[in-house]
Amino acid sequence: MEVEQLACMLRERILPEPHHFVLKGDGEYHLQNGSRLCVHAPEEACSEAVRLLGKYWGITADITREACVAEVSGEAYRIDITPNCLTIEAATIAGLRHAFRTLRMLVEPERGTRQLSGTWILPEVTIEDAPALAFRGLHLCVFPENRFEDLAKKVHYAAYLKFNVIVMEFWGTFPFESHPELCWEGVPGTREQWAELIREMRESEGVTLVPQFNVLGHAPNSRGGTAQHVVLNRHPELEPLFEPDGWCWCLTNPHTRKLLDEAVCELHDFFGRPPYFHIGCDEADSVGLCSECRKHPIADLICNHITHFRDLFAARGARVIMWHDMLLNRSDKRWEHYCAMGRDYQHLENLHKHIPHDTIIADWEYGYRFDQIPGEVTYPTTLFFKANGFDTLVCPWRKLDVIRSLGALARREKLFGMLETTWHIFYGPEMKRMFYETAQAAWGITHGEEFHQTTMDRAWRTVVKDLGLQNYNDLGVSDCQIIPQTFGSLG
Repeated sequence: MEVEQLACMLRERILPEPHHFVLKGDGEYHLQNGSRLCVHAPEEACSEAVRLLGKYWGITADITREACVAEVSGEAYRIDITPNCLTIEAATIAGLRHAFRTLRMLVEPERGTRQLSGTWILPEVTIEDAPALAFRGLHLCVFPENRFEDLAKKVHYAAYLKFNVIVMEFWGTFPFESHPELCWEGVPGTREQWAELIREMRESEGVTLVPQFNVLGHAPNSRGGTAQHVVLNRHPELEPLFEPDGWCWCLTNPHTRKLLDEAVCELHDFFGRPPYFHIGCDEADSVGLCSECRKHPIADLICNHITHFRDLFAARGARVIMWHDMLLNRSDKRWEHYCAMGRDYQHLENLHKHIPHDTIIADWEYGYRFDQIPGEVTYPTTLFFKANGFDTLVCPWRKLDVIRSLGALARREKLFGMLETTWHIFYGPEMKRMFYETAQAAWGITHGEEFHQTTMDRAWRTVVKDLGLQNYNDLGVSDCQIIPQTFGSLG
């Protein structure tokens, strides 16, 4: 095989693809007990390298540590492999972990044996790599129908693809101690299981799990159109906490504020007080319509509400993230074809001037109408929030051209980062493609190889093996190969 073709095939094993990959020759490095490994990294890197060698390959190596070089900083890493030595350069533990993930994707077991022999083969290459965005996020929903094991797989898979923030939105599924009425029965995962996953991600993977709780709209904690309401279906006596249709929280009721404060503080504490908390705030069509709320300007109610939670979390050392759409008027021609949900009677067009400007704006643009936009897709909503002084996250969904173009925008405009949303589409080939394209975009890969499903599948099997899963329904990106017949599906 020609060297250029072989280099291409080796490079595409790595997710996301590295920026610089050079196949230097046809030599091989044998990774096995006693192998020589040189680490240019902080002092604590040796213990982390020992842990990863044991976790990934069950081996110990002859490790030499030296100071990291000036050319490598942040989460960047450099790998140099010769037949005699494997050298890793990283200025941080995060960079070291990225290097080991890359090695695990690149390595293959020794040939000519029936079973693993304890020796793995690495080609003679040099790899230099670094992420393009500091905030590389994934938004996952926890529905009552999910299984904890499946959710844990997705979280571990995202970590393996070098995401570093995962927002977990609980749809009436977090087992609150302060307010059990906010949780359905039989939800996926116990408090102990969630606590262990949060701890493992933080301590072993360098991934921050961030909770989301909707403090404005989406109060039923069920998908729109199901008519299910996590509170009112079982506790109709609590109706005064909500707007008459149940979709939004009542912002003038002091008991609402007390409940929300207690719920979000419990969530934040449970997640180990991460530096962010997502307060939702999207699609709040019926906000401010009850007999008491409509006595007040809706913009004032929402501004005071957002400011309250900003101040609450600022005192806890965290920043709030909120969806952007209620800050824009849908009738404003500037946002035609883009996502804006504010209504004329709500008078929210100047709300962005009054909410705290350290609020992180998550601008979700899904591209349903982009085929109607003449010329280039410019994302004026995103640029609007940046121009008004907000740290802004671009938030695509399932359209691949939107993921790529928003990633390019985030890199070009030096935005706060990227938060890929998945909602109910986190199964099967479409899920894999969303994960892949977002990982590539957040890493700054614009010229990558064609998507290879088998490469994603190999990475998936690696995660499944690490989790020790054995049951058929736990092993795949979907529970089964043939979808069972269902009734009453939302589609």
